[in-house]
Amino acid sequence: MWCAQAHIVGLPLAYAGTCLLLRWTNYRPVLTPKGHDDGLRPSDVMAFELVALVHKMYFAAAGCALFSWDNIHSADRMWTADETALAYLVRPSLIFQIYNLLMTLAVPEFRTLLYVAHHIVMLATGLCALQPFAQNMAPFFAGIVEISSVFMYARTLTDKMGAPARVRRTTRVLFALTFWAVRAVAWPYFSWWLWRLAVFTLPPTPVWNLSGPETLVLTADVFFAALQWYWAWVILQMALKPK
Repeated sequence: MWCAQAHIVGLPLAYAGTCLLLRWTNYRPVLTPKGHDDGLRPSDVMAFELVALVHKMYFAAAGCALFSWDNIHSADRMWTADETALAYLVRPSLIFQIYNLLMTLAVPEFRTLLYVAHHIVMLATGLCALQPFAQNMAPFFAGIVEISSVFMYARTLTDKMGAPARVRRTTRVLFALTFWAVRAVAWPYFSWWLWRLAVFTLPPTPVWNLSGPETLVLTADVFFAALQWYWAWVILQMALKPK
């Protein structure tokens, strides 16, 4: 539980501290989004992105450290609790999703229907992930996939900081490559294994008697898989667009 408690305390403190630091130094991002009529400074939004970057790095590292092919492919592990994944990935991820949803609702730049719907489904899925079902998949779905998020925030921050063109190009290329690798290619494979173990093996509970949380996890997986391909297509179009 200490890891989850650290996130509960650490997230607001890290955000508040980063906001104060940027305000104290009077730091102003090069790129300033429009529509800030709620008292937030552009640097406050940047503080959120800096904190998110650090947490995405944590989830990516924890996912890589806890990943095991044997766990992923085990039908028995699908239906039993994974205390390590629960402590270091599932609970911290749930806390981060609560924080993320609150920030999405608070910041006009993020307050779009797609973003809000995305974070609500993520929060609901995180609550369901507290159940033993599919916790063996957490190192991938709550960990390794965040590798692309690291470069997403790095791309955004290098743009706002006015980094050299070479640095900005590098973060954009790394974001596109990692997104396609872990979300457009790897995600469907692990989704297939998730459904295969849940539906086509013989679980302790017949598939037609799956509980609400288990059903929601499977349904959310379809939603997120479709979302990965949508964003992969958008990223590909951006990459191929003539400069």
